[in-house]
Amino acid sequence: MRITGLDRHNLARFGCTLLSKRSLICIKWSKDRQKQVAFANIIIRAMYAPISSGLLFCIAFEISSTKLLPQYCFFPFDLKNKDQRNYLSRACKKQEIELCFLADSREIRRTHQLSVKESAKIAGIFELACTEFKKVPKAKYDYATAVAEFEQQIRVPEVFDRVLSESEFRQMIDDFRLQAEKVSPEQRAKATKITNDLLEAFRSRAEGFISEQIKQFAAYRRALLFLSDLHREFESDYAGFCQFASDVFIVTSASKPLGELENLVAILKSVFNLADLLKKVPQADEESRNQLLLTEFREIMDRAAGGRGLSISSIKDFLSMLGFPGGSPGRNPGDYSAEYDLRAAGLKWRQVAQHRLENDINTRKEFGNRAYEALTYKEQETLKHRVREGVRSYAKRTGKVFPPQKQSDSLPQSNSASRESSPNSAVQ
Repeated sequence: MRITGLDRHNLARFGCTLLSKRSLICIKWSKDRQKQVAFANIIIRAMYAPISSGLLFCIAFEISSTKLLPQYCFFPFDLKNKDQRNYLSRACKKQEIELCFLADSREIRRTHQLSVKESAKIAGIFELACTEFKKVPKAKYDYATAVAEFEQQIRVPEVFDRVLSESEFRQMIDDFRLQAEKVSPEQRAKATKITNDLLEAFRSRAEGFISEQIKQFAAYRRALLFLSDLHREFESDYAGFCQFASDVFIVTSASKPLGELENLVAILKSVFNLADLLKKVPQADEESRNQLLLTEFREIMDRAAGGRGLSISSIKDFLSMLGFPGGSPGRNPGDYSAEYDLRAAGLKWRQVAQHRLENDINTRKEFGNRAYEALTYKEQETLKHRVREGVRSYAKRTGKVFPPQKQSDSLPQSNSASRESSPNSAVQ
């Protein structure tokens, strides 16, 4: 097989390279693990990252014969390269990726089959990347700079984080099904009814609050891991931790009113004090415990509602300063100025939500790059509610009236209209 100098560079830097005209991905492999290629577990993920130097799309591989020591590699696609774009389109259509493991002078071939779900997900992310690529000015798109920036921002193993692999999950499903068949029919019927009733209670909320929280799991995980990092760094250095926490708070609160946060600290102290007092009161002395709860809880509520200004927003700001989900240090709220102007111009909330879906990258990605008409009724209602609240928040921050008053200003142009009029709207 003929490997060019660029291919050797890619193998050394990324762990793999793409021979697009041969529809083949070559992966650098250890000669001591040649026999493991046949049964190694292969997982593929697509990643799309809008970054300051433009944007980048890549596919990453986790290849493991054992859980203990998987091998990771990735290939960043140059979206200006037509051969590379065509390769991925063909691979998703065929639902398979041809791999060649290079172990010194030996070549070991293997075909990795993609499921319908996997290929559709990769194709969807790739289509979104190509759509956004069309909007990037040619002078701004710098592939080499984007790759370098991407390498400094992304940890590939985090993309593959899981408890069970796909094959292990399927095995677990089969095992539980076989065990369930051994239970008596009466018990199975009763358990099935209870399960269905329980799930039905959550079903109507699955596309709202629950789905939103699931998308935040990665952020929750990072926040918890950060707490572990803090413990490791300052485990026996309380003074150092206090200085670090003070520096962070000084920087992040420089432009924020601190009165509400001071009250929050006082309330937290009262809550902790109540917990300590309850530990000292015997469980059997129910009357004393109830009296203590009544007295201390009333003091806590007085602090919260007694004119000292504690609000939900102040709690969110406090957590945001610590980097917990719901905000990150220095992050600005969403810009709903265009949506405000659209509503003020007389458009219905449905039309405003449709504009948001067409013109906001994150919103479009969240809803699978689908058109507004393709969303379910619940998804449309969720989006309209979010846009309405976003406009409300924008109006509050900027001191504008809500609901917006009708005006004669010109409407912002949607992406769909700009794409029709732009001569550069097609991928080169």
